[in-house]
Amino acid sequence: MKGFLLAAGLGTRLRPVTDQLAKPAVSFLNIPMFYWSYEFVRPLLSGDLLVNLHHLPGTVRTLTTKIRDHQVIFSHEAAAPLGSGGALTFARSHISENEDIVVANADEVILPRTPGALDRLAKHHRESGAIATLLTMRHPDAGGKFGGVWHQTDSIGATVLGFGKDAGKYPQAVGALHYVGVLIVNSRILRFLPPQGESNLLYDGLIAAIQAGERVSAHVEDLMWFETGNPQDFLHATAEALPFLSFRHRE
Repeated sequence: MKGFLLAAGLGTRLRPVTDQLAKPAVSFLNIPMFYWSYEFVRPLLSGDLLVNLHHLPGTVRTLTTKIRDHQVIFSHEAAAPLGSGGALTFARSHISENEDIVVANADEVILPRTPGALDRLAKHHRESGAIATLLTMRHPDAGGKFGGVWHQTDSIGATVLGFGKDAGKYPQAVGALHYVGVLIVNSRILRFLPPQGESNLLYDGLIAAIQAGERVSAHVEDLMWFETGNPQDFLHATAEALPFLSFRHRE
């Protein structure tokens, strides 16, 4: 499976650090966040790794020189960052017809509480026949502080109805899950995204696909996910992750 790490964002909430480094190049516990994301999705990667660039692109390019197992292909969004959907359409020449791609934000820190989370995500995606399968977790702020993944359940699992903070739009939903920034998506999603310009993979592409009758699934895992968008959350995440990682190291 091909991978796509989204690394073009401006990281404005983490300034002044991101005036010098793209956010994926900022270290979390002495490891650039780009590597946290790469190592998390790496179990699924058998093909190329696409990386989109915009803000301080050299600080991300430098990190990829240490990747040996996959060919890295850069998609440089020189004029402006194009969003998660626009990134795919801009790089469509590197994407084959009807292929699955694991897409992840390049500044995520996610720690599964049990091994095999990505394998289970891929298995769910294959068995559901969905155009996309989102990696999610249960979180008390889903649908409130964070836009939720509103869903209903059936024999296959959780079928996504939509996204956002307005529960009233989805009265048939059984609840909201928290999307952690990782999904497997089939390249036919390109049919539902604007052919150029900025767009959002979820709110533009997946919503259009759902309205056209495509299935979008949510896969739930027991995860530790860390908010790192601003300095206060970044420091809180560091304090929370360090004891967990120290405990895992002693096991």
